[in-house]
Amino acid sequence: IVAPYIFLFLLDYVGYYSVTDYDQFTIKGFLNFIDVRSRYAHSDSFYNVSEMNYIYAIFTLLFRPLIFEVKNIFQLVISIENLILLIIVTFLIIKKLLSKLSIPHSITITLFFYMITLLFFLSISVGNFGIASRQKWMVLPILLVLLLTKPLTNEKSKY
Repeated sequence: IVAPYIFLFLLDYVGYYSVTDYDQFTIKGFLNFIDVRSRYAHSDSFYNVSEMNYIYAIFTLLFRPLIFEVKNIFQLVISIENLILLIIVTFLIIKKLLSKLSIPHSITITLFFYMITLLFFLSISVGNFGIASRQKWMVLPILLVLLLTKPLTNEKSKY
């Protein structure tokens, strides 16, 4: 019963109505809100999502800042972690492409669509390296599970 009021309070709290020209919550207004808020560069750890294409925004969410983009000690630690993750994910993707590909199981398909949906929303809404370094861990375990699982054989599944 109170959920709509909490939602309206949160919209007002984050400044949705002061940033956008919309008096109601719409998808177009939400995208406009994200675009305007992503331009607020408060420090070296912010980046502009609206100027990136979708693939680069996903790469930024998962693997940036890279070692040559470091501007402070915290970004150095995150960039070393990102370099290790980039090497692991690249290796696993190459290994997966070179192995036999088979028809995926329904659980694999579900995890894949969950990961893609989450990547879409996170990549267009996160514009800070610190926040991205925490929120990427909602996606990376799923990506690693999908890359590490072997295809099911024709035997009956236990699922």
